[in-house]
Amino acid sequence: MGIKNKDGETPGQILGWGPPRDSSEEEEENEAFREHEWRQKLQGELEDEWQEVIGRFEDDASYEAQEPESFSAWSDRLAWEHAQKQQQQQQQQQREAEVACRPPRAEGSSHSWWQQEEQRLFQERARAKAEDLRESRARREQDAHRAQGLKPARAGSGAEHPRGGGRGSLWCFGDVPWPCPGGGDPEAMAAALVARGPPLEEQGALRRYLRVQQVRWHPDRFLQRFRSQIETWELGRVMGAVTALSQALNRHAEALK
Repeated sequence: MGIKNKDGETPGQILGWGPPRDSSEEEEENEAFREHEWRQKLQGELEDEWQEVIGRFEDDASYEAQEPESFSAWSDRLAWEHAQKQQQQQQQQQREAEVACRPPRAEGSSHSWWQQEEQRLFQERARAKAEDLRESRARREQDAHRAQGLKPARAGSGAEHPRGGGRGSLWCFGDVPWPCPGGGDPEAMAAALVARGPPLEEQGALRRYLRVQQVRWHPDRFLQRFRSQIETWELGRVMGAVTALSQALNRHAEALK
């Protein structure tokens, strides 16, 4: 009759035969029962977790203890890092040296060439003006001799006109200052003029150079400057060559656009 059920009651207590239950004893029994149930739950959870993770970390290398770096490996690593740093410094110094030794920019070279071209054109204009002055002086002397009834002086001596020496005071076709000596094919003369100018890489300077040559060899401009210096019977041939040369220069200028 003293056996208790799961609620902690004996048959006598249920039937009212035994002494009444002690509340403190009942609380202790309840506490022990709850503790037992809690431990049972923890045991079950532990078994479930153990079954889930068993064998999971057996081949994981991260759980293996890493070996410490040896002295030889440490010294090799420091030597490699030092060599890399030295190589980077050498490359930096080499780049700085290349920048210091780099040739001047194309703008500067084209500017210098342009000054030389301007100086050359100025010298040619000065020579042409001096020739005009010599010719006008020779004509005045001829007029003075004619007025005095004397024999006209030859104005085509070598000292007065070096370009047409032995041919008189006026130019023949070969005496014209062509780009190629004695004239020739207009395309060849235009190519010779282009070859004397700036390189093809300097497009801006080359276009300016061709504009100067187009003005210089324009038929109207050429006729205005040199008509009085060319033999009349050679004028048609000379102007034909000048016109062809001007057209060839125009084609070269159009090709650069």
